[in-house]
Amino acid sequence: MLIVAILSFGIMTGYGQKGLRSQGEKFSGKVIYYEFDGTALHFFKERNDSKEKMGDVKSFSLKGNYTNLYFKWLNPLIYKLTWKDSSYTDNRDQAINDFVKLLTGQFGSAVTDLNADRQSKSLTLLSEAVPVVKGGAKAAAPAKGPARPEIKIDKGFVNLDLTLLYLQLRVNSPQLSVDEINAINNLTPKIIDFERSYSNQDISTSINGAFSDLSSEEDPGEAKTMVGVQRSAIKGYRDGFKKEESDRQKIAATAAAIDIKDPLLHTIFTTSIAKFIDQSTADEGKDKALTDKLSGILDIFDASFKNESIGPNAQPGFFKVRDVSLEDGKELATMLTISKYSINADTKESVKVNDAGKIKLVFNKYDIIDVTISAGIFYSNATFKSYGVAPAGDNQFTVTEEEINRNTAVTALFCNLNFGIGSRYFAPVVQLGIDPTKKSPFLLLGGGFSIPAARFAITGGGVWSWNQSLQHLTVGQTISSTSDLEKDVKNNFDVKPKGYYVGVQYNF
Repeated sequence: MLIVAILSFGIMTGYGQKGLRSQGEKFSGKVIYYEFDGTALHFFKERNDSKEKMGDVKSFSLKGNYTNLYFKWLNPLIYKLTWKDSSYTDNRDQAINDFVKLLTGQFGSAVTDLNADRQSKSLTLLSEAVPVVKGGAKAAAPAKGPARPEIKIDKGFVNLDLTLLYLQLRVNSPQLSVDEINAINNLTPKIIDFERSYSNQDISTSINGAFSDLSSEEDPGEAKTMVGVQRSAIKGYRDGFKKEESDRQKIAATAAAIDIKDPLLHTIFTTSIAKFIDQSTADEGKDKALTDKLSGILDIFDASFKNESIGPNAQPGFFKVRDVSLEDGKELATMLTISKYSINADTKESVKVNDAGKIKLVFNKYDIIDVTISAGIFYSNATFKSYGVAPAGDNQFTVTEEEINRNTAVTALFCNLNFGIGSRYFAPVVQLGIDPTKKSPFLLLGGGFSIPAARFAITGGGVWSWNQSLQHLTVGQTISSTSDLEKDVKNNFDVKPKGYYVGVQYNF
């Protein structure tokens, strides 16, 4: 059972140690700093000028049960850290995709086509549904007295529907009463001021520029400044949305109070004003959505600024990304993947470029003693007695005695206690070995030295074993069954060493 246990432990330990050594780099601090330069990952413990490049696997043996991992700031729109052993809620991808889709809808041919289609439909609606009403015999005769007011407009409209509306009102002004014209002239400046004020406020362009600047920033200090500026801008946008809604309601209320008697002109007027109000509301909705998405992206940046390195040995620009806590007797292995993204210049979408960096990080608790299992060959000068039987005829047996001399090379399994002194070429070893034989196995206790770089050890020490003795029978005595001998032989462990051994081993 002892042999099976040692073999099982040796196999399990062997597989683990082939992938990585159980003892990583001794680390007594509570902080590890990491820096990614776009192609390779580096780390250092206290001083940035002592950073080391890491390969595919890096082990850290912690003196305590926990440590904190700090990363030099990476732009969260360009780089994403993924830890295989952990689950993070990261809405960055969705935030960017939603954001750039909204941006796409604000720029390029799609918007041009939409406006052209809207204008075409407006022209069709006005030309087919509302024919121009001309003056003549059926036109109302102008009243005598003070000159009739005219439809006044000092500036043109950006909106095509409003332009067509006022052209119809001018052409058909004889069909309007003086009160109706005065009411329309009172509404017109409000519409012009409203349209001019908000058409000059191109929020989508401003937010697009903010997004571009944020995604290209590499310095956390400047990024923080940008985030502060954009926070102020968002507040201004949202204050403007409130005023825009208030002004829009005033225009709608003023227009609703104008009751044009002519049914055709009434339809044109109310439909055009309502359409203008609806379009303004829809445009504001898009701007609000863009503003909300920008606010979400700023939240992602704010999260990346949290937990900056502080204290006497602080490293400015490094931020805590996670901690590592170890349970006694366990280790943590995590696969860290650093994914890189780019922004497509045409579609404005975030696209994953590649996994720019990938490394396996292994954390375990440091111990000055490292336990390994090894197989080896040892030579011993030990001898011991063994009892058996020889045929005596008539189904009888004679008790025999033989002396076994173990002076040849024998295989053994060793449990090694390696004392780490920081050298890859020399380490003292204390070991316990067992000779896996069926009869009278040896126990070996000794020590020596190992060469960790070659996973090879040379050791020596004392040999102990079990002695066989007869309780009632004597050598030469005749017995009728071999079971009589088996019952009489007793194995006693001899506390006195039987000799010495010298062996060589190879760690699994």
